[in-house]
Amino acid sequence: MKKRYVALMMLIFAALIFISSCSSFGGNGDGTLGVPFTGETGEDGTPADTGNKEEEVVNYGFTVFPDGNYLADKKFDTDEHLPDYDVKNVFAQNLEYWSYGGVCSTEDTVYYAKEGVTKDSGSACVYFMYYDKATGVGGKLCGKPECTHDDENCDAYLKGNLKALSLQIYDGKLYWYQGGTIYRESLDGGEREKAASMSAVTSGQNDGYTWGVMIHRGYAYSWRSQQVVHGGKTDLEMNISAVKLGEEEGFVIFEKTYDSAMSDNLKIRFVGNDMYVLTSYSNGEDTPLELYRWNTETRKVEEIYSCERDEFGARFMWVGLGGDFGAVPGDGIFIPKWKYEYREDPETGETIPYQQYGICKYSFATGKMEELGWDKKYRHPFFSEDRIYFSDGSVYDLQLNEISKNEIPEDIPVQELAGADSDYMYLYAEKDASFECYIAVPLDGGDAIRLE
Repeated sequence: MKKRYVALMMLIFAALIFISSCSSFGGNGDGTLGVPFTGETGEDGTPADTGNKEEEVVNYGFTVFPDGNYLADKKFDTDEHLPDYDVKNVFAQNLEYWSYGGVCSTEDTVYYAKEGVTKDSGSACVYFMYYDKATGVGGKLCGKPECTHDDENCDAYLKGNLKALSLQIYDGKLYWYQGGTIYRESLDGGEREKAASMSAVTSGQNDGYTWGVMIHRGYAYSWRSQQVVHGGKTDLEMNISAVKLGEEEGFVIFEKTYDSAMSDNLKIRFVGNDMYVLTSYSNGEDTPLELYRWNTETRKVEEIYSCERDEFGARFMWVGLGGDFGAVPGDGIFIPKWKYEYREDPETGETIPYQQYGICKYSFATGKMEELGWDKKYRHPFFSEDRIYFSDGSVYDLQLNEISKNEIPEDIPVQELAGADSDYMYLYAEKDASFECYIAVPLDGGDAIRLE
């Protein structure tokens, strides 16, 4: 009898160990394996009884977070524009991977990054630079009087290159992203330190897959996509992640796999405590486009718009909501797109495709996608509070009426816009398919300035 009792106790003990292991390795603490609990919780952290067992949460690939207030600080409890803490959307497109993400500005100073080499070793590197708008004086961002500004000891020196640098100003400091880590330093150069780590949410990825980083109201947000092979077919994985400044561990906001996708587009923009998300892709037949609004305070999401076949390919987006983000009546999501027009070649008589660029807008008032116009110059526009900037130096209002045309010297090989402020529009120039320099084009009609 005693032996049976001992055997029974050992069996119970083994079962308890197995259940515990389920919870620790891939389990969820509720006895289930591999599927995280995404519903409501009670005060003790266990799943709450919602009274509706059949209710299913549709979350479009976004993580379901428990109810709560997730603001980084109570000062962010407003939808008013906070200049020191809100990402500057007019530079947002420049923060993405394929752009040279190394220019930003304050009211008085332009900050930018320049590729170079060290004098002693000849190693490729980046130097942080500045340009004083009032005096026209600039140089390497280093305040050490004894520095020669040409080696690794210079405060302006940075190992690496311009891709995915995501240079930006937040709360009076200069921030940038490199190798899974976010760094910051003073606007005078120096005092360089680590601000946060994105490695927890970019594990297994390299910088080529992380498209960029935006810092907004206490959090750093990154987004990326990559093609993966599943069962002999190529799928597309998209991911948006975030980390609170000062912390090491981040969290996933959005993660979704699209079957047999060949091309993709994932964009984020911020307005107050809302993050707007655009996803689109092509699988050779359909080109779905989806727009979402994710609230940074509640971490809840809503779908704004979706279509199974986007007639024209979306390139990126801009959210116009008044104030710093787009002037009324610009309330909507502006989406530059492209399409092919087939025309007859006057020399050969053959019908050939011409790529055409346009700007569409999803209207919050009508709930519909509207075409605003098509023109070759609409290839790479940037938007400010009430303006649209184009790489040929022209400035339009949000109804596509030209306001001004700023001259760009013909000897400057301008490629794309990099941003704008109240004084300049910034463009980057390439030579022999390599980055050459940034160009500051005064909006008052003055001469363009090479930031070298």
